[in-house]
Amino acid sequence: MNKQNYYSNINKLALIGAILALMGDFIDLLITYQEYRYGLNNMRGNNFSLDYAKDDFPER
Repeated sequence: MNKQNYYSNINKLALIGAILALMGDFIDLLITYQEYRYGLNNMRGNNFSLDYAKDDFPER
């Protein structure tokens, strides 16, 4: 019979969950930074629009 260490399995799952949470927080940070830079460009008068992708991909 194979004995399993349930505490080890729980610790592995907790570590995986923590890594996923940190990755999600990092993605949120990148999105917030992008919006911050976009706001700075608008305040400086550089009216860069993120709507350029609409022209590149026509609707089907």
